[in-house]
Amino acid sequence: IQYGGSSGILLEKEIGQFITKCLSTLKIEIYKSNIVLEPQKYEELAEKFKAIGHPIRIAILKLFLQYGKKGLEVKNIYNSLGISQPSISRHLGIMRRVGVLNRVNESGKVHYYLALVDPDIKNLIKCFTDNKKEVE
Repeated sequence: IQYGGSSGILLEKEIGQFITKCLSTLKIEIYKSNIVLEPQKYEELAEKFKAIGHPIRIAILKLFLQYGKKGLEVKNIYNSLGISQPSISRHLGIMRRVGVLNRVNESGKVHYYLALVDPDIKNLIKCFTDNKKEVE
């Protein structure tokens, strides 16, 4: 995955496709389960959407999906995406604060993981993958 440059136009098209697929997926999930959400739950879900509602954060999320359940170090992320370390750290912080990512200190190195125990995150991930596929 590379972000920016001439691929920026492609990323905008991809974001449009993502939004369409994601809304469709969530509509199906909510319809199937007949969920009635409390107002606070709507707020929490909206915060998670906002947390991934940036092209760089979508690229970060897609990178996590490529690596499955493995944690990623900040260095791996900024090297893979070609974005500065401070920028990546800021975006990771936003995603962590609302519960999209978990941060774990392992042997003196910080690793980030997708918060796969959260059902909202599992549904958001379906926006990027085949709806039947689990993150491995």
